Amino acid sequence: MKRLAVLLVAGLALSVTACGGGGDGVYRDEPEPRRTVTSDAAPTEPPALTATVGEIIQFGGYDWRVLDKKDGKALIITDKVIDDRAYNEKQEVVTWETCDLRAYLNGEFYNSFGKADKARVAETQVINNDNPAYGTPGGNDTTDKIFLLSIDEANEYFSDDNARVAYNSEGNASGWWLRSPGSLSIYAANVFLNGSVNVLGNHVFVNGGVRPALWLNLTGEALPTEPPATTQSPTPTPGPPATTQPPASDYETIRFGGYDWRVLDKKDGKALIITDKVIFDRAYNEKQEVVTWETCDLRAYLNGEFYNSFDKKDKAKIVKTKIGNEDNQWYGTPGGNDTDDHIFLLSIEVVVKYFCDGGQLKNGNPDRDWLIDDQYNDDRIACHVGGTYYDNYYEEEYTIDEGEAFGWWLRSPGDVSGRAAAVGDRGYVYVFGHDIIDYDGVRPALWLTL
Repeated sequence: MKRLAVLLVAGLALSVTACGGGGDGVYRDEPEPRRTVTSDAAPTEPPALTATVGEIIQFGGYDWRVLDKKDGKALIITDKVIDDRAYNEKQEVVTWETCDLRAYLNGEFYNSFGKADKARVAETQVINNDNPAYGTPGGNDTTDKIFLLSIDEANEYFSDDNARVAYNSEGNASGWWLRSPGSLSIYAANVFLNGSVNVLGNHVFVNGGVRPALWLNLTGEALPTEPPATTQSPTPTPGPPATTQPPASDYETIRFGGYDWRVLDKKDGKALIITDKVIFDRAYNEKQEVVTWETCDLRAYLNGEFYNSFDKKDKAKIVKTKIGNEDNQWYGTPGGNDTDDHIFLLSIEVVVKYFCDGGQLKNGNPDRDWLIDDQYNDDRIACHVGGTYYDNYYEEEYTIDEGEAFGWWLRSPGDVSGRAAAVGDRGYVYVFGHDIIDYDGVRPALWLTL
């Protein structure tokens, strides 16, 4: 499924040209000059086997932080951000296996070490798990000399956000790439300036800080035939909380204005209806800026061009409705002024009311604190009608298959005013939100006179 047109994910910049607020991206002003020594001079003195985890050691002309030790080897990562590179040179679907940054690290960067130093870098079986929050495929496992940490490893080997904060050669805090995929296969995860792990990720073609990692043979002896495997924590699988709410099933569907609509509620001779499927793909707002439902481009489109696509008789049946735009309950992001709309999107609260919720909106999700993931996920899944669309940001056409499960926008704000809440293709409610310039599915809703 394709959801594009977001220059930065999580609203934080990876480069000075990226839009959005916060400034907690992985952009560095200047890359630290790369080591180009290729002589076969005597190797760096081996670090003592008594070196402790957390210690800084010298190897190959860099300072490295020891993250782990086992079987005479040490997992090390550069203490500083030493380079500024894109994860991939082109904006395309990639994994760690296929990205340009992996090729560079295991090619030019690895070959910049002397022969003796190269012999001490262990060939490692790198496990590439799927994104733990979004399920984005991590791709095939790889065999690498040099690699980046994954989301799970960044959490495992650093005690908190402060421990993950890294600095460049100028002494400025800098974000840095992880190898794990982001929320889509055109994003890669990263660590922000403040040390927090961005599981949504950022566009792969944007420059970001690089902290290479490797397993180092501490004794300098021949490497074993079975290399150490980087460890990963399993993706959490939260269990459904107890609930007394009935499942959202057996909805009535009606035909109106050329679309099939699901009836969510009836009162006072009117019905609240929502399209049964995702009927088109569109950005919440064309620019990355501070917006609310009142000011976003999607509301203008729905109450303009889309509303006017109905004939006069059908338009007369659509009730102009006072829409309450609540603040985001988890993050406090302002929902903006209430609006008077013919056509609108559901809010987080309305989704919970009509598609059910296991209590997580009120009580939170202890395992994934950015989304609702419960036993009602399947009821929230919607399929796309299919079709070919034009992405204004990338200026290209793309095709969505009919019947493909597809995420859909909600009108509520996300964690910041540059994101809007959404339901994902697996039925999760992303209270954290998606970037407003993301292309996501649309399921219009309205009150219809019966």
